[in-house]
Amino acid sequence: MEFQTELLYTLFDCEDSVEVVSKGYENALLLITKTIDRVMTGEIQLQDLVVSKFLGQDVDKYRSLFPFVAAAIQLGKSGKSSVREDSIE
Repeated sequence: MEFQTELLYTLFDCEDSVEVVSKGYENALLLITKTIDRVMTGEIQLQDLVVSKFLGQDVDKYRSLFPFVAAAIQLGKSGKSSVREDSIE
């Protein structure tokens, strides 16, 4: 979440849409490259890469297979059932 926030601030720290395309985009790519380097060198821990999402409804109520729904289904196959309001990582 911290990375996503920093990326959005980096991308949109501009005066107008033209600057977003030029300056913001290049700065965002630089941030991504630096973050990949930090992951590869172990500076960023694996736990820092976990994304959590709360289920808004029971898994069987979703009509689309969002990534967090797919993760909840996989957890169910391994014996951990997921219900509404559970946090899926």
